[in-house]
Amino acid sequence: MDKEELNLVEGKLIFGDEKLILVVDTNIVLSALLKEGLTRKILLSGKLILFSPQELSFEVEKHALELGTKVGLNKETFLLLFEFIFKKAGITQVNHKNYTAFCEVAKSVCPFGHLQDWPFIALALKENVPLWSNDSALKKQNLVKVITTPELIQKLSLNPK
Repeated sequence: MDKEELNLVEGKLIFGDEKLILVVDTNIVLSALLKEGLTRKILLSGKLILFSPQELSFEVEKHALELGTKVGLNKETFLLLFEFIFKKAGITQVNHKNYTAFCEVAKSVCPFGHLQDWPFIALALKENVPLWSNDSALKKQNLVKVITTPELIQKLSLNPK
């Protein structure tokens, strides 16, 4: 086991019969909502234990009309799809009061222009788990391990086709 794999184990990224424990970023959930593809398949695979800050739901609800239009759905139907996928994926939504102790340190490592991502970093710190995100800017900080969908596919040994 190399050093990176050891860090992933210490960060609760667990393989074998165990499920992977991750904080999931908004872009991952939106990808699953907007396109029936591999991200949705992974999200709904049952191989993950996922957490998200409340901000994920707030962000989706805020932009539901615009997002729904992209996939030919009205706001209400899009929100029903979001609720279905969120529940089916078993994402545990965590109240910000549970990770406010990590707020300042999370804000201090957020890359320029990404201060709105601090709740995801703070929650990952609190839970001591990696953050699943395809946002390359988040990889620039080194406090929280960020795992992308292609990396997750490789770790899960999934066939991307």
